[in-house]
Formats: sequence, structure tokens, C-alpha cells
Amino acid sequence: MPKIISLTEKLGWLKEYEEGKSVAQIAREHGHALQTIARGIEEARQVIVMRQAERELVKDTLVKHQNRLISEIDKLRPLIQIPSARIMLPWRNLYRQEIYFEGGKATVERNDELCVNDLVLDIERDSEWPLVRQHLKRDAFWRKYRQWQQAISKDLEARVSLKVKLSKLLMKNTDYEYADNPVERNFLYSAAVDLLFQQLTSRLLDSPGLESFEEKIWIDDKSGEIKYAGSTILAYARGEEKRCKAKIVAALDQLTRTSQARILKDTNQKTKKMTEMMKKEAEELVMAGMLPGKCRVCNRIGK
Repeated sequence: MPKIISLTEKLGWLKEYEEGKSVAQIAREHGHALQTIARGIEEARQVIVMRQAERELVKDTLVKHQNRLISEIDKLRPLIQIPSARIMLPWRNLYRQEIYFEGGKATVERNDELCVNDLVLDIERDSEWPLVRQHLKRDAFWRKYRQWQQAISKDLEARVSLKVKLSKLLMKNTDYEYADNPVERNFLYSAAVDLLFQQLTSRLLDSPGLESFEEKIWIDDKSGEIKYAGSTILAYARGEEKRCKAKIVAALDQLTRTSQARILKDTNQKTKKMTEMMKKEAEELVMAGMLPGKCRVCNRIGK
């Protein structure tokens, strides 16, 4: 039975050959036939070529994998922002409702207390996102990302709380009920809550120096309508126009001094700071060109 020659021994012959020994000399020194040495050297050379090709393939595959992950972080960057003041927030029937904002959504519900949870960005539905999470699960970025999501949830929670307060205060002050379409009695348009809330939050968070509510809310004596900036109808108050306007203005001014308004301003300031921090964190990951850690794809590739 012929002797089995190990790959290690064949690699040794190749090394000697490349250092200058002839096949005949290697054959004499190792006690093998010339044909055996020549065949062994060729087999060793093929193994080395295959190993080099495999290393290059793994390297290329890992580079492509990292590029896809970095692309996910790059897509995340524009989503790291505070939701616009113009997003639609629910203010009634709050058992469980979705809040949609630029690039994501959350859920608002009221059990014992009002809360916003299950905040998810659209990018988290990408097939690569679980791999990003696996890479970053031990990195400070992931902890800060989760904290930022919680801050956005608290910001939305504060907004919804203030909007609910606004809706109740408008009803209480005017003694009118809400209607989506005109009815025979005096009433508040449901859409008035959305418009007035946007104006209220703009003054609280962005532009405190804007015109007063008194100047922006107008009376149409002919129709009995109360309008915002002369166009959007807030209420129908035939015979009670001045009283209705005064009550709406009083409700808005009162809201700026409530605990809900204070909480919204405090929460929004904290969220702004955390958002700026997250933007820098994401930018640094993109600049680094690769994510730390490993994921199941890395293990499959053989990293």
C-alpha cells in the first residue's frame, strides 16, 4: 500500500523548490520518486492559490456586507429628527391609535394614563436592520438610539396630552360640542382642534413672538362663523360671535400656562439635544466606513 503523503509535507517541498532546490535534489533528500515530488509540488501550489482566492473572496464579501450596513446607517440619518409640528395627532377615542410621522410611526393609548409606545422607524423593517442591531448591540450607539426613541415617544406623549387638554378646554369655555359637519345649533368644528393645536405648539416651541391669538382669530358677522386668519372656520356661533371668540382666545392663552405646556417645552428641549447627539453618532459611523461587532452573516462568511 503506497504511503500517504501529507499536505504539510508537500507544502514543505514547494517551499524548498521556491528557495532554489531542484526537483531531483528534493527527491534524493526525501527519498521519493521524481514524479511524486513534482506532483506534490503542483498540488501544494494549487492549494495555496485556492486559499488566496478564498481569502480574497471572503474579504470582498465582507466589504460588500459592511457597505450594505453603512448604507442602512446613511438612510437612518435623515430620519433622526423631531416629528414635525404639523403631524396629525389623535385627541379623542384614545383607546389605541397610530401616530404617523416622517419615516415612522408610534402607538398612543390611554389605560390608566396616556402613553405613547411601540415607536418604530420605517427603516427598521429593512431586511438588513436586524444585522445592524446585532453589530451594534454592545456599542454605545445602540443604547443612545434606544434612548432617542424613548425621548421621541415622550415628546409625542406630551403633545397628545396638551392637545387633549385643548379639546376639553375649548368645549368647556364655549359650552359647544364638536361636529365634523354643519349642524343646526352653534358648534365647534372638530378640525379646529388640529389647527389651533398647531398654532399653539408653534408659539410654545418655535416662534413665541408671533401675533397674539386675539389678532389671528376673526369674526364673520354675516355668517356667524369664527375663523382663523380669515379663512379656516373654527366654530359657528350665530348671535354669540364675540363671546365665542373671547372664549377660544382665553382657552389658548390659558393653555400656555398649564403643566402640560411646561412639560411639552421641557421634553422638547431634551429631545432636541438628544436628536443632535444621535445625528453626530450616526455621522461618525458612516465616516468610519464599517460597523463594529459581528452578526449572523459575518459568522456565516467566516469572519
